[in-house]
Amino acid sequence: MIYNWRHIDSAPKDGAHILGKQYSGPVAASHSTSPPYVMHWFESDEDWVLSNGDMGTRLFPTHWCPLPAFLCAE
Repeated sequence: MIYNWRHIDSAPKDGAHILGKQYSGPVAASHSTSPPYVMHWFESDEDWVLSNGDMGTRLFPTHWCPLPAFLCAE
């Protein structure tokens, strides 16, 4: 599956669930330092949090992309 990773500065901060990832270098070089994770912006803490409810894990995403459609199916 190919993802269109975007810089984290352009990520939605409306509570939408998105994929996040941390890169240590250019995205094209694929220097990923983390597996992708589902996250969302938590307004009251002004921070990214895991969407599984784990509020204790600090996230430092550098890039994001929308969730694939099959993950959003209800």
